[in-house]
Amino acid sequence: MAICSISKNRFYWRRGALGLLLGALLLSEAKAQVWDSVQTRELQTVNVTEKRKPAVLRSPVPLQVLDAGQIRRLGYQDAGDAVRRFAGVGVRDYGGIGGLKTISVRSLGPHHTAVTYDGVAVGNVQAGQIDLGRFPLDNLAQISLTVGQSADIFQPARLAAFGSVLAFQTERFAPVNGSGQCWALNLKAGSFGFANPFLRYGRRLSERALLSVESNYRRADGRYPFTLVNGDFVSREKRQNTAVNEWNSEANLYHTFRDSSSLSLKASYSRSDRELPGSVILYNPAGRRERLREQHVLVQGGYEKQYESPWRLKGLFKYNRAYSEYREHDAKYEGGVQEEKHRQQEFYGSGMLLFTPVGRIAFSGASDLTVNTLHSGFYPLREQAALTHPVRYTSQTSLSFQYLHERFSLTGTLLSTWITEQAASGETPDDRYRFTPSLSFSFRPWTSRSLRFRILYKQAYRVPTFNDLYYLRIGNLKLKAESAREYGAGATWSGKGLPFTSYIALTVDGYYNNVRDKITAIPTTYIWKMQNTGKVRIWGADLTLKMLVPLGDRSELSLSGSYTRQRAEDVTDPSASYYKHQLPYTPEHSGSGAVSVAFPWATLSYTVIGAGERYVNKENVAMYRLPGYGEHTISLHRELEAKYGTWRLQAELINLTDEQYAIIQYYPMPGRSFRVSATCLF
Repeated sequence: MAICSISKNRFYWRRGALGLLLGALLLSEAKAQVWDSVQTRELQTVNVTEKRKPAVLRSPVPLQVLDAGQIRRLGYQDAGDAVRRFAGVGVRDYGGIGGLKTISVRSLGPHHTAVTYDGVAVGNVQAGQIDLGRFPLDNLAQISLTVGQSADIFQPARLAAFGSVLAFQTERFAPVNGSGQCWALNLKAGSFGFANPFLRYGRRLSERALLSVESNYRRADGRYPFTLVNGDFVSREKRQNTAVNEWNSEANLYHTFRDSSSLSLKASYSRSDRELPGSVILYNPAGRRERLREQHVLVQGGYEKQYESPWRLKGLFKYNRAYSEYREHDAKYEGGVQEEKHRQQEFYGSGMLLFTPVGRIAFSGASDLTVNTLHSGFYPLREQAALTHPVRYTSQTSLSFQYLHERFSLTGTLLSTWITEQAASGETPDDRYRFTPSLSFSFRPWTSRSLRFRILYKQAYRVPTFNDLYYLRIGNLKLKAESAREYGAGATWSGKGLPFTSYIALTVDGYYNNVRDKITAIPTTYIWKMQNTGKVRIWGADLTLKMLVPLGDRSELSLSGSYTRQRAEDVTDPSASYYKHQLPYTPEHSGSGAVSVAFPWATLSYTVIGAGERYVNKENVAMYRLPGYGEHTISLHRELEAKYGTWRLQAELINLTDEQYAIIQYYPMPGRSFRVSATCLF
């Protein structure tokens, strides 16, 4: 029997009315580009218009950015590989091109980081984790990571609920020089059966309208060799069950109206068929036989209007449908196979209003409404397949204030969240209400010097996922939201620096995080159960450095690096053997570095990323220790002007020392491999 709460519906409509009305007002006028200003870069017949790179050193909160040039020049393999170069970031990589890759910023876990795609949050209400491997790098203009509340207060309310935001921003592909259309073709190939063609087309429909279409296919067998060590026994094995076939297509429409308002629309479809590489152990190096098929349909867009008065409006909408089919072959299941099918949908709308009465003061308000649904089936466990098919309604409203001065800035946000759920059968959790503030402040002591100090405070929370609440026997409807308090202080500086350098930028940030009501799975009398039992204290420091060294009229050396020192301790139970031990898979020391030399004829780059020893269990004892690692990569690329376009050729040697390591125990990473690519813009 379906259970529908009338009081919940009334409250839902009351709280969501503002979001619906404001969203309807905005979308009735129409929108496009949502960034403040643009810049262009000509490549013969192609114009790539990008979002302006954020002012990293002027940001009152820690902000790190990788632009398209860095991503391509340094030879990053995928989004997960690029993101783990950021300071304070841990990426759990389960090995191989098809392995799951999730982000954890400052040890808060993947659920405390929002992942956005062109300004709209990517959702996964079922598991709460976003797989970074699903984002291709070919069409990205930049990747940015913000810790705490962003300095840009003209944002959806939904983003204020998270401790950090990882943003993927795509390029705007447009023809120039009077040409009505342009093309880009990219071909990549490499070790372990890797092949990745990418095609892009851009066309001006009118002086104010632009259309771009792209398609990306990626495949690999992923059967890379690795060394299996168990005590004195050492054998050379080959990774099994790692084949990947993925296809992504996307279309974008941008239109600027005569009144300077703008509209953007995006539609994408992706499909993947992946063999999931399981854990490898002695006598079973092949791991488990698992397979995952997924389909994603996405439609999103936005409208923005700048009035002559100090008012500015923005509206966003999104519809996302995700289907997944998981299958595991094992003799322990009836019929030798266990199958799970999940279909989730998300309907999302956001309305934002910015008011700037004077140049230094700004106020903003945002109201978001999100509806999530999930339908699941488990086979052959049909007697357990009568799931609740839950529906979640989320209303979020934020109010922000900002004061900007030449020497200091102050930004504050207050977020109100209300969540209610319904189900086709069974009970649902009580309604949830939450108020969470954030505050950041930056100070520049001397206007003649680029030295700034900054502090931040933020409350963030993680709402239980549908798996946490409803998944078979382990779900717990009494779960509370996991809360986190972030404290941070740091400094940024830039200048000419040393006599042989033309530019140096340095950031140093210290932080302390306190997590309460952490959602963890703990054993009960007969089964594991999700519970609010965890308490974690995290403190650490992040350091980043960038440097430019002229080598002549036409050559330049650029260096960049990051380092993190971090302690993330479990303080749940003072009597436990693991009290104040480091969290599993959290290294105390980690970092990355990159060196790039731009010659007139080519650019040579070298990158390294490494982490110290970690522990795979709550108890930090020798038997659970995972050794540290360092992965080195070199790349060489050159651009050529030809009669019919611009060519870009690149070769990469990845993990050139053939380091044998694992980020997650029993999930070995690939050893030495190569990759070559050719790109033509015409």
